[in-house]
Amino acid sequence: MIELKESEISIVKKHLTGVEKAALAYSVTSNDDLAAGADILNRIKEGEKAMTTRKEEITRPLMDGLASARDLFRPFEAGFTAAKKIIKDKMQTWMDAEARRIAEEQRRIEARVLKGTMRSDTAAKKFEATGVAPTTAQGTTGKIITRTVTKFRIVNADIIPRPYLCPDMEAIKAAVIDRKQEVLGVEVYNERQIVSR
Repeated sequence: MIELKESEISIVKKHLTGVEKAALAYSVTSNDDLAAGADILNRIKEGEKAMTTRKEEITRPLMDGLASARDLFRPFEAGFTAAKKIIKDKMQTWMDAEARRIAEEQRRIEARVLKGTMRSDTAAKKFEATGVAPTTAQGTTGKIITRTVTKFRIVNADIIPRPYLCPDMEAIKAAVIDRKQEVLGVEVYNERQIVSR
């Protein structure tokens, strides 16, 4: 575990407390006050930069290690995922085929009863003999169950109602700011912001 020296923490806290107090006490009534505000902003940025530098000295190796571990195991994860999908697809295909077979056999029995070529007691026995479509399986070490999950797919994006559409802010920014294009429904405006240097 990475430990920060107490002095590092106290320096950051002390700097932050100082700039917070200065920010709360700050008021602007003249050009001189603007200059004083610029100095306070500079002190804030210096403290923030020092803290960020130290934080990244700690977190960068951890993030690099995490990225390295993810890269190392990614092919294996993909292999396990693919193997699970193959097994599940084969199981689902067979279970669906078995359910169709049973349903078809039961329809044939019903049709014969309605036609009068099979007695109802014989039909009941045959109906029972068709079995039940499997929804679970218990192995020696594993068990599967099936469940019905409601999903959706977009079949025509052109007719989706507006509340369900999400504007691509990056594409809009590239068009109106970078390429100076006009986009219907988008207003370009200027906003003044303070930038400290």
